[in-house]
Amino acid sequence: MSELITPEQMAERFQGVEVSTVMDWNRKYDWPHVRVGQQVRWTEEQYDEIVRRQTVTPTRPKGLPGQTQRSARRAS
Repeated sequence: MSELITPEQMAERFQGVEVSTVMDWNRKYDWPHVRVGQQVRWTEEQYDEIVRRQTVTPTRPKGLPGQTQRSARRAS
């Protein structure tokens, strides 16, 4: 089994965000995690799952460039 990731290490992986922010995100987004007593840790697989869940895929804009949503609705 690989080493478990600490909140401090997780904060570093997310480009130096605060540990408190990582813990807030853990609660807010219901991230998978391991509890060791009262401490929260993550496996590499859980980290990969968290990144996959939080990855945003851009959607293709509707309408023409510079066209507002309202004018796009009227045109369709």
